[in-house]
Amino acid sequence: MDLTYLHLSLNHVAVIGVVFGFSILLISAIARSTAAARVGLGLLVLSAVVAVPVYLTGESAEEIVERLPGFSEVITEQHESAAAFSIALVMISGLLALVTLLLTRWRESKVPRVFMFATLLVPLVTTTSMLWTANLGGQVLHTEIRASAQNDPQGSEAETPNKGSSKKDDDD
Repeated sequence: MDLTYLHLSLNHVAVIGVVFGFSILLISAIARSTAAARVGLGLLVLSAVVAVPVYLTGESAEEIVERLPGFSEVITEQHESAAAFSIALVMISGLLALVTLLLTRWRESKVPRVFMFATLLVPLVTTTSMLWTANLGGQVLHTEIRASAQNDPQGSEAETPNKGSSKKDDDD
């Protein structure tokens, strides 16, 4: 296992952790469930912890993929910029979640409303940012995602030779 493998494996944990953490936290706020809120908060803290090695291994992953066919420097730079923004957001979300978790332990679920509101709002923005960053990361080498993202009705470049071969079949 190398740093590229670590980057590609752990990024899913960080993204899914934020999505589920926020979702569970939102449901717990609606249902007024302290136990569910703690699960959502715990997932946000875990996601922040996991996001650190994901971010730190990004450069190593880039060094590997930049030598592969289909590599896009532009998309990779967009992914890097989005990742820098996302790591800041996920760290803020994780810190807010940790403080809120500690407050629920010390104050027996009497967490100030401003903390609960911030702990819902920031992870919402973080979720959006993490999903965007993950989408850009997928586009680095997955041309089918690039084509879909650009709403290209022709699909990826890999389909072009098939169109030429079907013409050849029609001539026979």
